[in-house]
Amino acid sequence: MKKIILLVFFSLVLFSCKNAEIVQNEDTEHLAIEKELSIWNLTEAESLLVNLNEEEKLRYTQVIQEKKAKLEKLNLLETILKGAFFSGDYTLLDKYMKLGTINNFKYEKLKEYGISGVRLYIGNKNFLNDELNEIAVMNLYEESIYLEIILQYEGDDWFIKSFDEKRWNYEWNSAKSTSFVKTDVSCKKYYKKLSRNWKG
Repeated sequence: MKKIILLVFFSLVLFSCKNAEIVQNEDTEHLAIEKELSIWNLTEAESLLVNLNEEEKLRYTQVIQEKKAKLEKLNLLETILKGAFFSGDYTLLDKYMKLGTINNFKYEKLKEYGISGVRLYIGNKNFLNDELNEIAVMNLYEESIYLEIILQYEGDDWFIKSFDEKRWNYEWNSAKSTSFVKTDVSCKKYYKKLSRNWKG
């Protein structure tokens, strides 16, 4: 009788451990997917769906598709932003600006001065959920200014929340890359390099 009780006890323990391991593996997979989604690494997130059941795959696929739609809206805003700096016409850009007092003052001055002919290039993008930190470089003649732009997805679109000049500089990483690396050299040294490498 004791042997039977012991066998039943150990069977239950082993069964519980196995279930706990399955739950832990599932949690690990979910955490990995959620992490990639939070930083908008959608390709990697999609590759992690293979071990999920169909219901979970469908749920995450919908989330990924929603984020892809948001990226299309982001691309549109970036096109409008580049166009505004180059043409000097900020009419289309106005509705995307949700700035604080100081940044709004700077934006109004930018429009007041009617600055145009500025080529704006978007560098690396750091996502965290629905907030985006972008580094951009503004080229005007032989001057380059580096900006940090903060965007937020609110409601059904992206909005620019702030933009500030960066006090440290960036070197263009490669002709085909849209990332910058921190460096101590001056902006002017890399102006010609930026002009040669970037054709967007």
